[in-house]
Amino acid sequence: MVRRGRRAVRALAVLLVLLVGLVVVGGVLSQTAWFRERLRRLAIRQADRALEGSLQIGSIEGTLVGGVRLRDVSVQQNGLTVVRVGTVELRYSIGDLLSDGRTVQHIAIDDVAVEAVHTADGWNVAHLLKPRPPADPNAPRATFTLPDIRVTNVQVTVRETGGQQTDAIPRRIDGLAFEGAVASSPRELSVDVRRLTFRASQPDLDLRSLAGRVVSMPAGWRFQSIAARTGESDVTVGGTMTRTGVDAPWTFDMRVAGRPVSLP
Repeated sequence: MVRRGRRAVRALAVLLVLLVGLVVVGGVLSQTAWFRERLRRLAIRQADRALEGSLQIGSIEGTLVGGVRLRDVSVQQNGLTVVRVGTVELRYSIGDLLSDGRTVQHIAIDDVAVEAVHTADGWNVAHLLKPRPPADPNAPRATFTLPDIRVTNVQVTVRETGGQQTDAIPRRIDGLAFEGAVASSPRELSVDVRRLTFRASQPDLDLRSLAGRVVSMPAGWRFQSIAARTGESDVTVGGTMTRTGVDAPWTFDMRVAGRPVSLP
């Protein structure tokens, strides 16, 4: 009996050494250019299954253990570069990714250019994802947490081809920046906006700050302490927008206050 116990302990020790060796080898391989190139190609192949367009990634830096940085990322559709991103940085721990909560600790996206084009078929940015079967509205949401998202230096160009032009949509947005968090639980999806700013032109709009919380619920939307400040207005919004079914009318229970308020 003692001999069997010693064999079991010895076997566990050997298994532990092998596992540690695999982790070390994996860590070393993840630092090599060969591994990162294979990872880049895998990401492109996986994205092609979901995108109505082609994903391009210039390079990948970092490791799979603690985080990665993508450079020169773009999405092309029908010969047009719809989205171009200079850098995307993700920081995480393997334990957080494998847990039920699935947490990516930090996401930083910088130097973004978006070419939004409206045609008779709609907006091109709305057709970047391939159609999927309708989701069950009663099915629980995926659970994940993105506690620190930072997006900087975003430029959006808007064009409309054919049909009547929409004067209310700005033709250009510059200097868009976002800081916030996103969390998804089985019943809610929340977006916490710590800071959102941008400058729009044609027509002009200078959003100097926007902060608050927006929650998607099974019955609709909840707006918590939304505060927006432009060059002419200072507005706060709170309340809910709900309905009892897909075909039912929306019910608004909103509180809006402003001092001052300037409407176009």
